[in-house]
This record gives sequence, structure tokens and C-alpha cells, in this order.
Amino acid sequence: MANVFLQFLLDVENGDLDGVKRNIQNGIDLETRDEDQQTALILAARCNHFECVKVLIEAHADVNAEDVGQFTPLMWASYQGHTRVVEYLLSCGTNVNAQDEHGISSLSWASGRNHVDIVALLLAAGASPNLYDKNNTSPLIWASRRGYTRIVDLLLKHDANINNIGMKNMTALLAATKGGHAETALRLLENRTIDIKIQDKDGETPLSHACAQGLTDVVVELVQRHAYVNTVDKNGNPVLFSAVKGGKEDCVAILLENHADINAIGAENKTAIWWAVERGRLNVVKYLLQYNPDVEVAGGPDDDTPLLLATKRKRVAIVYELIKYGARLSSVDQFGDNSLYIALRNHSRDIADILLSNPRYSKYLYRPNKRGETPYKIDANLQKSILTTIFGQRTLNLNDDSILGYDLYSSALAEILSEPSLRTPITVTLANGTSALDVTVKPTTIKKLSKKKRRRQRRDTLPNTKPVSTSELTYQLLQSDYFLDINPRILQRLINIIAMTGRLLRANQVLFSWKRLGCWSYLVEQWPYRISWIVIYYEDHGQDYAEDTELKTLYNKIKPFIPITNDPLLELDRSGRKFELCIEKSEPVLNVTDLKQFLPCTCNLDPYLNKLIRESAAYFYMNNIDENGFVHGDPSRFFSPRDSTQ
Repeated sequence: MANVFLQFLLDVENGDLDGVKRNIQNGIDLETRDEDQQTALILAARCNHFECVKVLIEAHADVNAEDVGQFTPLMWASYQGHTRVVEYLLSCGTNVNAQDEHGISSLSWASGRNHVDIVALLLAAGASPNLYDKNNTSPLIWASRRGYTRIVDLLLKHDANINNIGMKNMTALLAATKGGHAETALRLLENRTIDIKIQDKDGETPLSHACAQGLTDVVVELVQRHAYVNTVDKNGNPVLFSAVKGGKEDCVAILLENHADINAIGAENKTAIWWAVERGRLNVVKYLLQYNPDVEVAGGPDDDTPLLLATKRKRVAIVYELIKYGARLSSVDQFGDNSLYIALRNHSRDIADILLSNPRYSKYLYRPNKRGETPYKIDANLQKSILTTIFGQRTLNLNDDSILGYDLYSSALAEILSEPSLRTPITVTLANGTSALDVTVKPTTIKKLSKKKRRRQRRDTLPNTKPVSTSELTYQLLQSDYFLDINPRILQRLINIIAMTGRLLRANQVLFSWKRLGCWSYLVEQWPYRISWIVIYYEDHGQDYAEDTELKTLYNKIKPFIPITNDPLLELDRSGRKFELCIEKSEPVLNVTDLKQFLPCTCNLDPYLNKLIRESAAYFYMNNIDENGFVHGDPSRFFSPRDSTQ
């Protein structure tokens, strides 16, 4: 009997209609199953033998029989795309909403495999578009994941739930945008009830997925529908990062034009400009630089700034753009190496040439890193010197007006004085071939210089207080790390402030350094609120600190008490992190002596800030909290009656 049944199944599988009819006439049991629990009808539907299906059903085979995976004949036909078989089974009253062991219905299988005609037949027969599987995934999500827009359209016309949340917190819109299916996403967005701000299990939104895939039209539609442009995922990465990684400049532009935070910091302290450099997106780097990003934020596993990262990745064009923008060569990695060290080690002549095109950066040729190496020492150990090639091969181009903003004459002179072979003496002669040393040894010159020195000594009883010109003051300021990131307008204001303060100090016969005064004035101008806190703390506790105590020491004492949110006075200051970097790492490092010396004559610090701070709750807690965290005194005056009742 077993052999008879096996032959029967073989006839069904091969579509042998005569053999099937003969077995039916011989009275074979149509519900006998094979090892996979398949009946003859299931096998015929799966193999698309329409006539066999018809004969078996006419012989009263069970149209809702299930195999080992709970697949019915309708499910197999829907899965395989056998339209005629599906249509006939539906006409015979099969269960259109049956589900397999995973809860997947015939409609879900057809939707996920792009069988448009079968989806239409199932919906017309009453299949539910909102029948979810065990992961709560609907037919609409299945179709959206693969970008089957025609099926999505059919399901929406039959009232499919557009906001159903399936596996991994995924909706139809999230699935479409994540898969890069712009047409499908736009069809979904035609429904005004769709949730465009939902996040999946990783915290990604439809906007972040669309940006990552470069779906410009979808991004435009989402932004016009007020999707959040600064939403962050579970790792703290904002939407802008997705656009930058995707490399589509249009998507980046749309986000920035709609107030995306250019300086947002994500996982591992990475920024948008950092990611653009990491992915080598030159066009994106150029666009981001138009929005004045902070290019000195160090991020990634090695704490690299964008310039350091671009140098390590040997991205020459990006290095050029960053240097032109004003990225600081002084930034170093965890080994104390700046970009020049790295470029020389990597034999990157083009990058080294770009870095040294600014004459000011020639000073880094002599600076040692943590291992005591200088760029010259690294270059000397190379089989072929890079520095000699750079300085020796650069030619004078009379058609170039400038090199990265520096005039050609000063660049040429800097190259002469930075002669890479270090063969001394280095002599710059006059037009007639006479050097400065030849001139100074003449008796007449010595006599004139001695006379001039005596006259200068008689004239100035207060050394180092002579007037300085604006150009001299500007030059001195630009030698300091403090002033590398300010624009010309702010620099002009600072020069006026410094000049005014300097006059007041000289009028009071105070000896001072113009450079230290410039740094003090810069801190006061950029961070008046935090400087006022330092001033107040020193006024209250000055007896506890020596003259050489650095300002960062005072700031670290008061930092826990300075409000970080909900204080309108914070808007007076720039970034708090930049302030900490300035007082800690920039040269010169200011101390208590500078504070005592400059404060009485400081003209750009409002004393009313001191009054507001002393009347604040933060100041009260700073002076009344003990080591155990217990507050002495009554802080109730800082709270409204409404707050106290709550």
C-alpha cells in the first residue's frame, strides 16, 4: 500500500493527470501524507499542476490541509506565485487568512515576494492586510522592505495599518527608507497619518535612513513635514552623521539649511567633519567647512582631529581644504605627533608640502614629540629626504598672488631661513653682497648703535612699557595659540580693548607683558561669565593661593557649581569645553598674578555680572556646602512659593 501511495505522489509531482485520476478511481486515500506531512493537493499546488489540483478538489481533497510547517495549498501557491492555482483555490472556499507556524499568512508571502496579481486576488477574497506574524510584521512591512511599490499601493487602498510596528521596532516607512526604496517611501508619505518621527531599535529614524541611502526627494519631503533634524540614535549619533557617511552632498545641505547642529558630538567624540574625513568625502568636507565647524575636536579610538585623521589616511585634497580653512597644525595625537610628523613617516610628500606652505608652521620642524623626535630627525632617517625635495624644488611663480593667503615674498624668505640641510651659517645678504655682520663690525656703525642704546636707556625708565603699533600688537597676538580661531572682526575689537587696557596700565605705571594682556583680554571677551566666577572665587579665597597659581586651578574648584543649563548668563560665553582647553593648554598659561595685575584696568568685563553671581543659588551652595554635602543656611529664598509647596 505504501508503494501505491508513493507512486500516487510521484504522479502528482510530475503532473501525470491520468495517473492521478486512475488512483482516485481506485479509491486511494487523498489525505494520506508523506514524511513532510504533505497531501497530494499540497504537492500539486506547490508544483503548479493546475489540472491535478482541480481533479483532487473535485474528489473532495481537503483544501485547508497543512504540512509539517502548517503551510496550506493556498500558502504554497501564493509563495511560489502560481496565480491560476490561487484563483481556483479561492473559488473553492479555502481559508484565505490561514497562518503557518511563524504566523505568516498567504498575503504576507505574496507581498514579500512581489506577486502583485496574487495580492490583488487575496485582497479581493477578503484577506486581512493587518494580519501580523509572530514578530508583529504585517504584509505592508514585508512589501516595503523590498520596495514593492505596487503592492504597497494595493495594501494601502485596502486600509493596511501604515504605522504598524513590527520586528526590531520597524514600520513600513522605516523599512522602505532603510532599504533605499525612494519610490515606495514617497508612496507611503502620501498618507498624512504616517508617523515620520518613529525610531527603530537602534534609534534610527526614517530621516536618518533616507540620508544614509542618499534619498534626496524623501529627505526633502520629511524635512518639509517637520521631521527632527537633530535626533540622535542610541549611540548618540545625530542624523547629520548618516548624511555625511552616505556621501550625498544634497542631503547634508538640506539638513544644515534646516539648522542641523554642525558641531554635534556623537559616539567616541566624533563630529560630522570627522566622519567626512574618515569616509574620504571631499565634496562633503568642502560643504561642511562653509558652515564653520570646529575642526579641533579630537575623536575616534586614537583621539585624532580631522587634520590628523586626513593625514593618516593620506587624503591630500582634504588636508589642503582643512589647512586652507585654518586647522591647527599644533594639534597632536596620543604620541605627541602632529600632522607633519605623520606625513613624513608615511612618505606623504604632497601632504608635507601643503602643511609647510604656511611659513608660520616652519617652527614645527624643530619641535620634539614625546619620544624626542623632530620632523628633521624623522626626515633624516628616510631613504630619500622629503624636506629637501620640498624646499629645493619649489619654484617662484610670478602669476601666484599668494600661497594659502600668505604673500609670495614672505614665503620665499621663510624658505631661505628654514634651509633644510641646517648648514650654518645661514646668511641673507644685501643687494651688494654685504651681509648684516659686515655692516655691524664697521666702527661708525658700532658708534651709532652705542649712542642709540644710551639714549634709549635714558628715555625709558619703565622697561617694556613702550608704545606698540597696531601691526606689532597684531603680530604678537597671532603668535599665541589663543588667537588661532578668531575672525578679523573679533580680532579688531580685541586689539582696541587691549590697547585701551594697556594705556590704563601704563598710566598706573604697571609693568606688564603685551602677550599676556592679550590672552587675558581674549578670555574676558569670549567667556565673561566664567571669568567673573573665577574673579569672585579669588576675591573670597585669594589668601589660600600663591601668586603663581594657574587660573585653571581656580576654575576646577568652582566648575562643579557653575550652572550648565537653564542659566541665561551662559549665553554670554562661547563653548565651555573651549574655555577649559584655553586655560589649560594654550600658551602662555595665565595665573593669579595676571588676574591681580590686569583686573583693575580691564575695560570689557561688566561688574554687574559679579552682583548677579553673588545673588545666585549656585554661589550660595558653593559657599555653604560642606565636605559631606550638607548645606548650611536657608536656601529657600532662591525658590518661589509655588516651588516650595511642590
